Amino acid sequence: MRNLSLLILTFLALNVNAQITITQDDMPSADSIYFVTNAGLFNDYDFSETGFEYTWDYSDLEPVAQQARNFIPVSEAPFSYQFLFNNPFDQEHLADHAIQTDGFQVGEFSLDNFYEFYQLDEDAYTIVGFGATINSIPIPGVNDPVDNVYELPLEYADFYESYSEWEVEVPTLGAYKLEQSRDVDVDGWGTLITPYGEFEVIKVRMEINANDSLYIDFIQQDFTFERNSVEYHWLAKEEGIPVMRVIENLGLVSQILYKDLEEEEEEPDNVDELLLAQMDFYPNPTTGGLYISNLPAGASVTIYSLDGKVLVQGIQFGFVDLSNFSNGFYLVEVQTDNAVRCERINLVK
Repeated sequence: MRNLSLLILTFLALNVNAQITITQDDMPSADSIYFVTNAGLFNDYDFSETGFEYTWDYSDLEPVAQQARNFIPVSEAPFSYQFLFNNPFDQEHLADHAIQTDGFQVGEFSLDNFYEFYQLDEDAYTIVGFGATINSIPIPGVNDPVDNVYELPLEYADFYESYSEWEVEVPTLGAYKLEQSRDVDVDGWGTLITPYGEFEVIKVRMEINANDSLYIDFIQQDFTFERNSVEYHWLAKEEGIPVMRVIENLGLVSQILYKDLEEEEEEPDNVDELLLAQMDFYPNPTTGGLYISNLPAGASVTIYSLDGKVLVQGIQFGFVDLSNFSNGFYLVEVQTDNAVRCERINLVK
C-alpha cells in the first residue's frame, strides 16, 4: 500500500511539473524583436482540438511570408503620444513598450502608422491605448477600461473576461468608437510542434467580440460594424510572444502565425516583383471595401473565388468593392508584365 501511494504521488508530481505557468517574465519587453512567419491557410487542421497533456503537431505548415515584431520603448514612439502613455501621473495607462502594426481602413477613416501601447506587471499584460494617423491627423486613443490580453500568472484551466473601449474624434470628419470583449479560456496544455521547433505550452482560446461605431459629420449618420472572431494562442516559457497564433472568422481560418528565425531575404528577380512586394491589402478581413496601397502603374487586378472562377477582372486602381459578394474568402491577383502576386481576402459583412 505504501509503494502504491508513493507511485501515485510521484505520478502526480511529474504531471504538475509538466504543466507550465506563464508569468510576466515570459512576455515581450522593450527593445525586443521577434520574427513570425505567416503559414498557408490550405490545410486540414482543426485548431480547436485540445486537451490535457496534448500534442499539437503542425510541423508541416507551409511558410508564405515573414514579418518582424519590433517592441520599442515608449520614449521612441511619436512625441504626440508621450503625454498619455509615458505619464507617471496616470499609472493605469503608463505603458512599458509599444509596437507599430499595420494600419487599416474603416469607412471614411484611414488609420495609418498605428501604434499599440502595452503595460506589463505581475498581474496582467494589457493594451492601454493606441496612436494612429487618422486621415493625416495624429490622434491617440485611450482604452478605458484597459484591454487585458493575458491575466498573469496564467496556467491550465484559468478563465477570465475582459472588456475595453475607446473613442476618438476626427475634426471635420466625425467620430470612431470601438467596444470589445474577450472571453478567455486556457483549455489545454502539452507539446506544440511547429517548423520552428518543439515547445511545452499552454493553449489559450480567446473569443473576441467587437463593435465598431462610425459617425460621419457631413451626413450626420451612424454606422455600426460587428466583428466576431476566435483566436488560439500557444504560449511557452521565455518566448516573449505566442509561439503560434491562429485567427478564425466565421469559423474559417484567416491567419496562421508561428514564431520563427529570421529568414534571409532574397533579392527579387525583377523590378516588378519588388514593386508587388511593397503592396499592402487592407483591411483584411473586410466588410466590403478593400484598399491596395502602392499598386504599380499599369497593374491589373482580378478577383477569383476559391474554386478558381473569375468574378471581376481588369481593375486598374487601388480600391476593390467586394460588397456585392457573399461572406467568405476570395483571391485577389495583381499582375504586371513580369510578375504576379495573389492575396487571400476574408469578406465579413
